[in-house]
Amino acid sequence: MDFKFIFFLVAGLLCVVCILASRNQIRATLVLISLFYVFPTGWVFYNYTGILLVDLAIFAALMLGLASGQKIRFFFKEISIPVFVLFAWMFVASSRAMEPGWGYAEISKWVRGYLIFVCLANFIKTEKDLRTVLYTVLAGFAFEALLGIYQWRRGSLGLWFLGERLFRPEWWRAYGTFYVPSHYGNHLMMMLPILLRLFIFYKPPQRKETYFYGFAMLSGFLALYATYARGPWISFATVVVLMLLFTFFKSKLRPKIKWPIAAGIVLGLAFSLKYTDKVIEQFGEQRKTSAMSRIYLGEVAWRLIQDNLAFGVGPGNYELNSPRYVVPIKEYPTEHLSEIVHNTYLLIFSESGVLGIAAFALILIQMCVICFRMFRSNHAIGLNLAIGGAMALLALTISFIASPDIHNEQTLNQMFLIVGMVFACELMERRHAAVQRQLHMQQRRENMQAKQEMQAAAEVHALKNGQAVSNGATPPQPVIGASDTMRDLWPPRRRT
Repeated sequence: MDFKFIFFLVAGLLCVVCILASRNQIRATLVLISLFYVFPTGWVFYNYTGILLVDLAIFAALMLGLASGQKIRFFFKEISIPVFVLFAWMFVASSRAMEPGWGYAEISKWVRGYLIFVCLANFIKTEKDLRTVLYTVLAGFAFEALLGIYQWRRGSLGLWFLGERLFRPEWWRAYGTFYVPSHYGNHLMMMLPILLRLFIFYKPPQRKETYFYGFAMLSGFLALYATYARGPWISFATVVVLMLLFTFFKSKLRPKIKWPIAAGIVLGLAFSLKYTDKVIEQFGEQRKTSAMSRIYLGEVAWRLIQDNLAFGVGPGNYELNSPRYVVPIKEYPTEHLSEIVHNTYLLIFSESGVLGIAAFALILIQMCVICFRMFRSNHAIGLNLAIGGAMALLALTISFIASPDIHNEQTLNQMFLIVGMVFACELMERRHAAVQRQLHMQQRRENMQAKQEMQAAAEVHALKNGQAVSNGATPPQPVIGASDTMRDLWPPRRRT
């Protein structure tokens, strides 16, 4: 029996025990989702997919939510329509493909990512839930970063049961628990903008949180360098520049802690002095052949697209069809030119057709819009999470130009996880605003009721005074400095 399968069973049983022993069982499942989303560990039984550890946590969260009587939403107007359109069209394209099962396996990866979004959107109810999920995600990121640094300096650590490759073809590059360095680089590149926001632009209640953010960011930066992945490098540098330029337009977006900026400048100069030459080498003649091959792969993909414009060749079926569209080139063997195209947009277009690429583009746009809407928030951690999340998605869209990483389930999971956290913040603010409106309306009703009671009391008092005068009694004299008129008893609201 496969040792990974045994580990999967043991880890699953331990997760069940942890959930049952927890006081807040749904929050425990959120912790497991935030921890396991990045590991490809599980029972992989068909075409690189199967039942992963994160699937058990997702299933447990949904079942516990239903058992508790909570109404679970699976449709959100902000993102669900293009996601469902993509699911449906991928299914149609898969049914026409050479290997339909491979297409259904790709659909299952998208479904897993969307269910992660559903769980976070439904079950993050309080700020404590949000912080628990965020800290778990960042702790997992720190583990991945340290693992990559160890691989860079020492070699594999032996964590095969978490997805680490014991034999790394490019042994000088960091892989983490990912199959290739570019996947790992995208993972680091997406989390680093969030850590940068939390480290410099957010002042937590306890200083030790700032130290943790700084440690995780520094580790992630070194691990990103160790991937030697040029696409994530360029994408990360681009979004950092954009984020810093955008930050200075509003005072609430400016840095809240000054010393990390000075520390970052010093460490950046030290890094530049030691590793600048290595960085320049990655963009020189040494990697020119690899860069040129991507252009030829793109030409093959474009010829395939022109011949399969409507439905594509089916998700996961690109390499089964690409050899027919290869034009021989002396410098590159045919086997190399028939590899998967290193451009996510061309890959989606060639496998799912014009409607598939349109739905995919709309999903990315909607994800960014969800993050942009939170820019108006006054919630400190939610605001910085939204800005960092928007920059992460922007970096990923840039990196997709030179990588086919959309077929990697870890990348899909991370996309939906980040957007799910930001969207949960927005839902929390909506609920808070609704409660405030209810309290305001209740206060207005109470004020109106008190006003009516005072009016009734004044009318009764006036009737008694009129009856006393008609009987020959002396009416009560007004007290100096006081008035029983309604204007003084209930002063009008001052206009602002």
